[in-house]
Amino acid sequence: MPGRTTTSAEFFGAYEFKIDHDFQLDGQSATWAAGGPQSWGSEDAKLQFQAEVKSVALTRDGSKLAVCLPKEFRIYDTASLSLIRTFRAPYQPAVHFSPDGAVVVIQMSPLGARGDKDTVTLLSLGDDVPEDILPLHDIEDAARAAASAAAALGSQHPDLSFDDIGYSNIVEQFTNVLVNAAIAQQERHGRLYSGHVASFGSYPFSNDGSLLFYIKPGRKTVVAVDVHETLRGHYTERYAMVGHEDAVVWVSQSPDSRFIATSSWDKTVRLWDPIDGSLLKVLTGATIQSWAACFSPDGRLIAAGSGDKHVRIWETCTAELVHSLGGFAGWVRTMRFSPEGTQLVVGGRGGTVRVFDVRTGNCLQRWQLAVPEHGQAFMEVQNVRWEGSRIFIRKGHTVVYDVERNYKWEIVPGESNYGQNGVEHLMVTGDGGRVYSVDGDQAVRIWNLT
Repeated sequence: MPGRTTTSAEFFGAYEFKIDHDFQLDGQSATWAAGGPQSWGSEDAKLQFQAEVKSVALTRDGSKLAVCLPKEFRIYDTASLSLIRTFRAPYQPAVHFSPDGAVVVIQMSPLGARGDKDTVTLLSLGDDVPEDILPLHDIEDAARAAASAAAALGSQHPDLSFDDIGYSNIVEQFTNVLVNAAIAQQERHGRLYSGHVASFGSYPFSNDGSLLFYIKPGRKTVVAVDVHETLRGHYTERYAMVGHEDAVVWVSQSPDSRFIATSSWDKTVRLWDPIDGSLLKVLTGATIQSWAACFSPDGRLIAAGSGDKHVRIWETCTAELVHSLGGFAGWVRTMRFSPEGTQLVVGGRGGTVRVFDVRTGNCLQRWQLAVPEHGQAFMEVQNVRWEGSRIFIRKGHTVVYDVERNYKWEIVPGESNYGQNGVEHLMVTGDGGRVYSVDGDQAVRIWNLT
């Protein structure tokens, strides 16, 4: 008889973070940067909240930080950490800033809806923008009035009594009905759109900020929406990218603006024309679902990870498969090129991070977590970044490695960080000098690395 399955919370409750193989340079293991490992309490600053932090976003210039809570998101000035604006949402929001930081795309996800009820909207961050995504104050007032009327009706008719339900529950149910009606109305007027923004390191805006890319219900079609026309109240789809045979999970434009790329569970990566959305190339080689991808800084190469334990690199102009790189225990769903485009850092299942030489395909570096027995399923590295000369890894702890100086940092979390939904969220400034960690104690911590 098979034993009971271990939950994530149970596993991480007993898990001890330990590195089995560290980064090296010329045969010498990485040494600690000044101060050694850092723990909660030694951060440079902290934003504390009264609810779980779901995700964060950072403008490209690093000047603004968005913090997403269960039913609102807040925008902070990163220099002073002062609150700029708070926006309320009917459901859990996730946001991305446009390239200039003046617009955000908001995805709202009802609790327990499994993604099939997600909606997307655009919001300009001008001073005259309402702070409610929907007219929530009016909806809440109407829900309370309806609940009071229902309670009054129940008091006159014993068969309709709501005493066993409770007034607050009645208000909540009426609120949900009115929110859904408001969402449907906003969709009819083109202010909200059914679908979701791609994840796994995707960036949903075109390089010039004129287009928004999001995935339609059904998850196989990606549309390009005119940002400026839509913000003016005229929802405008410029084109749709149609052809994938299974769910699309990643979307981004190449740095040289020549392609839009999509990665899909149909085992392909596809390159599309950014002018009209026509299909240009289909990149094949994966034998199981294709997941995260990324372009090289010059747009000449694209890498994508798969469930077949490999990451592949293609030339974008020829669609030629250049490398198929292994060494992972399972899913490969996070990767980044170095700023020069000569190396690729990849994280995968089994607590493995590898750095590859893009020209030769050789593995230059291996970083490995110690994996307990039966722990492979819980030890996937899903967040690696490469900013400046530094590689960032997030797996409960935050590990930073300077590839030039052979220095390392480690941010050691409190016990509450393991088994929490937010522990893998991490934002880093473009120079690699500041880290924003989303932690399981309802906080965002700021670390300045020197």
